[in-house]
Amino acid sequence: MTTFRRQPITSTGLLLAIVSAIIAMSAVGRSMVSGPGRLTGRTVAIDVPGQTMLVLIAAAVLLVVALSANRRWAKLIGVAIAFGLAGTEALTVGFARASTRFHPSASPRLEAGGTLLVVAFVIAMTGVVVMVAGARELMPSPREITIGVDAAVLPVRPGGAMVAFGFSLLGLIFFPSAPVGVVLGLLAYWQITQAPKDVPGQNIALSAIILGTTWISLWSILVFGRGIWSAHGL
Repeated sequence: MTTFRRQPITSTGLLLAIVSAIIAMSAVGRSMVSGPGRLTGRTVAIDVPGQTMLVLIAAAVLLVVALSANRRWAKLIGVAIAFGLAGTEALTVGFARASTRFHPSASPRLEAGGTLLVVAFVIAMTGVVVMVAGARELMPSPREITIGVDAAVLPVRPGGAMVAFGFSLLGLIFFPSAPVGVVLGLLAYWQITQAPKDVPGQNIALSAIILGTTWISLWSILVFGRGIWSAHGL
């Protein structure tokens, strides 16, 4: 309850990610996609792999830990896990749809397990967006500021903007780091703009936000979204 009072938006996003993991768990073992096989007249169905359950359980446990922890780093890990979870759900459907077991000209259709993964993907992505929107909640309160520093001034950590930019840049090849870069970029930007004197790094923080958001959008639309919606035959 303390976490919800201090960080209601971030906590809501983490809860959505946990719900996503639970829904995805219910899809394990069910038929995911089906369509004409390579042999004429034969229908092929691909189930959600049983091994996926271990990944989903691990994700759910880590998200619960991130939700209950008060540390900022725990929330950042939660954002990465939520985006990674969404990517796993989408890519699972996408890879199944692209399976060589189907006829090359076939358009496999989504089955019950695939539909559950689509719903889980949408919920997880919503959770990521909510957590990014609530990034300001992760800023330290005046009571957490080091003794001897004016309580009305939020601390600015040197290099924070560069760290954010590094995470956003890494998002090109490791998609879970993209939302972390955005959140860190937002935190750095807010801290810099509220500093009592000019602090360098504002443009770098903005670059981290823009770059991370770009990777999130590209991964969501061009990779994850394409894998999900192609299973509808669209």
